Amino acid sequence: MENEKGLAIQQLTREVAAALGNGWQYVAQSSLPLARRDGRDGWLQNGDMRIVIAADGRFNAKPGNGRFLGCVALEMQDFANGRHHESAPEINVNIFRPAATIANEIKRRLLPELTPYAAKIREAFDKQAAHDAKTVAASKLLIASAGKDKRGNDALQPNSRTGHEPCEVFRYYPDSELYGDVQVTGESIKLEIRSLRPDEAAYILAYLATARKAVTE
Repeated sequence: MENEKGLAIQQLTREVAAALGNGWQYVAQSSLPLARRDGRDGWLQNGDMRIVIAADGRFNAKPGNGRFLGCVALEMQDFANGRHHESAPEINVNIFRPAATIANEIKRRLLPELTPYAAKIREAFDKQAAHDAKTVAASKLLIASAGKDKRGNDALQPNSRTGHEPCEVFRYYPDSELYGDVQVTGESIKLEIRSLRPDEAAYILAYLATARKAVTE
């Protein structure tokens, strides 16, 4: 019985995709991650937009009712769930209505909210990806610049991540007398070095003053 329901949902999803047109496509179960291949939900896609047809008792729907859930491409979904606080749009439609009628309800009630929602998630996702790429590039530069410790290992070693904003955290330990922490967030670097001698601290501060002056002039 469950299998029959699943097959009916998949067929309905194909028909709704055809009725929607304008780039909407049915998503085959085989192309979904294993955790989502239960066959009880139907998936539609168009660019960054996804629609999930959930029509079984897990959602306490009224008989015949189906939840049409708007969401975004799977690679952005975890990002959307974890960092974007705006709820994805959804509507309820009787799944026993003709596919063309269901498609019209989607166009009228769901897409006007889903389209800007997906665009907003894409913008934030791309912005974060660019930020993360800068973090990785800056981290590689610092690791190469920090040199080696007495054992021949990188003096800058990965440490645990801290805080809410994605960043890279390193432990700086080139020898037994000098140590510190480095946090890289995009192109912003937080550097804390302890046990510096006065001449070492003076050298670093003088270099920064010269470097900053050269950049601003």
